[in-house]
Amino acid sequence: MKRKKLIKIIVAVVLVVAVVAGSAVFIHTKTSDKFEAVIMTVGTSTVKQTLSTQGVVESTSRGEYLVFDGVVAKEVFVKLGDKVEDGQLLATFEPSSLSGIVSEKQSAYDSAKINYLNSINSANEADAKLPQVIAEITALEKEIERLSAEAEAATEVTTEAATEAQTEAETEKNDVSRPNITFDIPDWVDEIDFKSLVKLLGGSYTVEDLREYFLKLALQGVDKNSVADMIEGLNSGVSIDISTMIDSATAETQLMSAQMSLMGLKAQKTLLETQSNNILGSTYKSLMDTAKLELDAVNELVKKLSGGWYAEGSGVVTELNIVAGQPYVPSQASGGMDINAVMGLLSGDASTTDISGLISSFAGGSASQNIGLAIEYYDSLVASFSLGKYDVLDVKVGQKAVINSLGHELEGEIIFISPTATSSGSFDITSMLGSAAGTSTGSSNTIPAKVKIINPDESIIIGIDVDIEIELDSVDETVVVPIEAVETDDTGNYVYLFDETNETVTRVPVELGIATDTQYQVLSGCAAGDKIVQNPATTLQEIAAEGEKVAAVYATDSAV
Repeated sequence: MKRKKLIKIIVAVVLVVAVVAGSAVFIHTKTSDKFEAVIMTVGTSTVKQTLSTQGVVESTSRGEYLVFDGVVAKEVFVKLGDKVEDGQLLATFEPSSLSGIVSEKQSAYDSAKINYLNSINSANEADAKLPQVIAEITALEKEIERLSAEAEAATEVTTEAATEAQTEAETEKNDVSRPNITFDIPDWVDEIDFKSLVKLLGGSYTVEDLREYFLKLALQGVDKNSVADMIEGLNSGVSIDISTMIDSATAETQLMSAQMSLMGLKAQKTLLETQSNNILGSTYKSLMDTAKLELDAVNELVKKLSGGWYAEGSGVVTELNIVAGQPYVPSQASGGMDINAVMGLLSGDASTTDISGLISSFAGGSASQNIGLAIEYYDSLVASFSLGKYDVLDVKVGQKAVINSLGHELEGEIIFISPTATSSGSFDITSMLGSAAGTSTGSSNTIPAKVKIINPDESIIIGIDVDIEIELDSVDETVVVPIEAVETDDTGNYVYLFDETNETVTRVPVELGIATDTQYQVLSGCAAGDKIVQNPATTLQEIAAEGEKVAAVYATDSAV
């Protein structure tokens, strides 16, 4: 019995020990299973919200050194891409080539002036001659009426003879023993520009009238060359006498000769009226004025070229089109107008010259301006960039910016924002990203803008990309939390407050203000000194809801 009782006591003790040991193990396990969270203290800081983008360096100040065709560079002291300093000598020129340019422009001006004065004199002379020509036309028209009557009467007398001649001709045609004679209309008759003749003769004839007349001349034996001489004479306003070309013994041929004389007088009247109205006077005046402007421009330019070209500031040579020892030749035709060539056109027949077209062409021309050398100056360097449609609401002219180029940070200031947007033809990742608030532009349309680079250094090179950071907003000593401490869902933004007494966390909503790349400004929901979870896990919301305890690892003691 004692032995059984001893066994029962031992078993009981073992059970008690096992229960105690199990309880200890249970308590130890439960404690070690607490959720571990990194806890930090909410503080205050200055928050600056910025917009980060990229731009391209440009110069808004460009110096262009002009040169004329044929000018010879004596020495060129710079190469394309060279950096130059204010006052640096760039190039010198051969004096002999400069004097030749001045002489050419002086000659063109003198010629234009003479032609303008001649046009005025011609108008005065035409005024004096016009009444006499009109009187001669009136007298000749009466003479033509008389000759027409005589020719008509002569035609009636010879009608019977003509009928007999036609009968005889038909008989001869049927007579196979005699050759068949035909009279073809010469081809050159229809090659005559009768419409231009109608215009030259003041519209007093029709195309049919003129064709019939010249056909009669051809049948009278007048050849193509003689007719060409007649038409050239009409264009020059010279009286034409065809009595030597045809048999003027008949009334019909006398009438034809008088009609040609009348054409000559009418052509002369048209030319005199053109000269009297001085239709080309305004054109000659414009040519003279333009020639004077070009002469003055050349004289001014020659003064600069004679002393050589000097840099007017610090910058870089971006265009160089002159070579030492060689005359300057533009890479493409000049946009200017050759004064002498224009006056050559005007010296032709004024009645057939396209005056309006010529004046329009002249108005579109300008004095030759060829760039021999160009410098982009450093005194006004900017970075051009683009803004999204949402970002442009936050960026204003005058805002400060930081430009980062090759590791150098430089101050900048927004100086231009375009009032209109431009459409990008390619995919732009910035159009998919909104401002720091997380909004999206949803469009490839962008707004061009420029930021001035203050005190640029050697890291700023025209044409390279630079990083731009624009300060949008700033708040001093405000409550801030790390971006990773904020949990966001469809219902809002939250942080987890830590209760040190109860070792629990509570999910609380927060109102956020501006943001940086690492921090949010907190307007409400937590305060400076509060303990929050620094980087909440996805399971923390459930732990907070069940009120489970968490194991705190303070940020100052952690490796975070």
